[in-house]
Amino acid sequence: MTEPPRLPFLVRALRKVAAYEAISFVLLMLGAAMKRTSDLDPQPVFGALHGTLFLLLVALVLLTWRWHRWGFLFTLLVCTALSPGAHFAVQATVEQRSARHAARGPARRTAADAP
Repeated sequence: MTEPPRLPFLVRALRKVAAYEAISFVLLMLGAAMKRTSDLDPQPVFGALHGTLFLLLVALVLLTWRWHRWGFLFTLLVCTALSPGAHFAVQATVEQRSARHAARGPARRTAADAP
């Protein structure tokens, strides 16, 4: 039984930040409801947290974009519309790419590669 390939550091970091960003988005929406229904106003804290995580997510997506050769449209969608669940889209593309590489088999060595 073969072990699944380890995800690169950038993808692991992107998945974690995307998950935290999704949680902060939910907190931001709950904070908006709390602001309008009670005397509590957690929006400044939740807004700052969500904004910081979103900027970190965009930076990681841009770094990962070049590494994995994602299309521009996919990258744009991950940065905008898919940001609360970007880690799901990233995981799906990484798994597809890993399956394609595994199907090709080991690289062939040529005479030029010999020491």
